[in-house]
Amino acid sequence: MPATDAGMAHSFVSFLGKTDAGLRGNMAASLGAVEMQRIAQSCRCARHSVLPPGMGLCCPHVCPSKASAMSAALLKCDAKHLLSLRPTQEFESAAYLADLVERLPLFSSLCDVGPLFIDITGGPVLLQRHATSHAGEDIEAASTQSIESGWQFATPQSLLPSLGASFAGCLTLAKLSLSLQCMDDEAAQALSDVFLPALGGCCKLRSLLLDLDTPLSCGAAVADGLATMLERLSAWHQLEQLDLGYLWWTEASDDTAQRFHEASHAFGCNFRHLVIRCPQDQELGALEVASDSLILGAATSLVEVVVQDAWGQDGTGLSSLFEALGLCGELRRVEFQGQLPDGLDKSSIQSSLHSARLNKSVAALTHPEVIVN
Repeated sequence: MPATDAGMAHSFVSFLGKTDAGLRGNMAASLGAVEMQRIAQSCRCARHSVLPPGMGLCCPHVCPSKASAMSAALLKCDAKHLLSLRPTQEFESAAYLADLVERLPLFSSLCDVGPLFIDITGGPVLLQRHATSHAGEDIEAASTQSIESGWQFATPQSLLPSLGASFAGCLTLAKLSLSLQCMDDEAAQALSDVFLPALGGCCKLRSLLLDLDTPLSCGAAVADGLATMLERLSAWHQLEQLDLGYLWWTEASDDTAQRFHEASHAFGCNFRHLVIRCPQDQELGALEVASDSLILGAATSLVEVVVQDAWGQDGTGLSSLFEALGLCGELRRVEFQGQLPDGLDKSSIQSSLHSARLNKSVAALTHPEVIVN
């Protein structure tokens, strides 16, 4: 019971204790009226429907606003009725990662998840042994530490196989928003070899927002894992929206960039919305790599492209972007988020796009809407 409700109840009880017996009798008689009994019965029925004994909270849409509420929601909700888990913000993963590992395999109807933040190189989390058993041999003895019967510590990195398999096992998962932080090479390799490819098994995924926050030394490995994930997702022909943030695009090898291109093309006509956000190497040509791989690969299907702070201060990468967009015959909307280089504004962008489309002889010569924020 909230503190305000508890205070009001205490005040009411104090009032009853001080009032005369006649008033208390009248109030008691009113509480016994048929109408009051019906209200009480309705409340009991509603509570039983929402919270059946032994099942947990039957709430299909959960939006926790605190880390503690996130943990409680994962543990206490009725797994088979949960449809969406949408925290109001990203919470530190240490607060709920153990609960996510334990319960995610049980969420058989989950459709919408995120934003979730997972610090792969964060400190160990405390797990019950039956939860770690879901991961089989994936949690190595070297990465776990027993503290007492029924409990053990495990590193976030050791949980990646279990988490990846659990996400892929959510056969109804259509929307996922996930931020991954990885600060060392060993964890980045596990991310690339295990977790990202596993996400490629999400057979119904239509919308994916993925932030990959790593140092430069991890850029090549993460790009390779991302390519594998996109290749596997493309086999399902379901993805409609892709939002990628904080990548080291220029660390991708020529082969990896070509795999980006082929995967985005393989998505087919459903792949219509692409967002490139805040690459860490925008001054080194990140936008050029993204344009020549993902955008060109999906040129026949893209309807909307959003670019946020992806170009260099001198406009590095924008010419490649305009050339790639010039081949997008179905393009209807282009949005630029961030400070544009000197001399570039909405009017000049529209002119550059129009010229690029004329030069490429795009069959469906439309005039996409240009938005600058």
